[in-house]
Amino acid sequence: MALFIIGLVSFVLTFIITLLILGLWVYEDAKVKSNQQPGLWVLIVLIVPNLIGLIIYLLVGRTNKSSPSPGTYKKPLIAAAVCFLIAIGLFIGGLIHFTSADRFDAQHIGSFVGIHDNANSRGWTVSADIANGTSQRNFSLSASELAAFYAISSANGEVWLSFRQGERAKSVDISGIFSGPIDLSGFDAGRLEITMEFVNAENVNTAISWR
Repeated sequence: MALFIIGLVSFVLTFIITLLILGLWVYEDAKVKSNQQPGLWVLIVLIVPNLIGLIIYLLVGRTNKSSPSPGTYKKPLIAAAVCFLIAIGLFIGGLIHFTSADRFDAQHIGSFVGIHDNANSRGWTVSADIANGTSQRNFSLSASELAAFYAISSANGEVWLSFRQGERAKSVDISGIFSGPIDLSGFDAGRLEITMEFVNAENVNTAISWR
């Protein structure tokens, strides 16, 4: 998420800065190289999308080809363009990371008192004074992580651990005091929906891990 935000902000800022410097460069260049008003070419370059306006100016607007180019804002323009390309890479990388990242937001259904729900790329823990309902999350697990899946739980009441992947589903009773591996050999590596279900449970401390 952080990479996506950094990429997005960098993309927007460098885009605006590049446009401003491009407009200044065209204005100064057109004062020497064009017979038309420099401000008109600035508008054309900035308004016409996909650099078509800039191409039109370079091919048609620079009628005074014998006049030496002033070169004003040339270096800042090149620097801004390079930064803009880097920002595009950051934005694309952040977007890919954001769309493929695990969704750690829990969906709680039921009644919970004093609940603490935390998840990361290594596991998921839930504790509550009173729990009666379900908590659900989605994770992306590799084949080795599925093989290393482990659960630890202690609670007064029923606690079930359920797994769903497409049409495949499995439920495991981890009520009372439980500690041991969970066989997930029936599931493939990839996105896995995991649900903790609590039935009139108290003093709940449940943790699952896969690394």
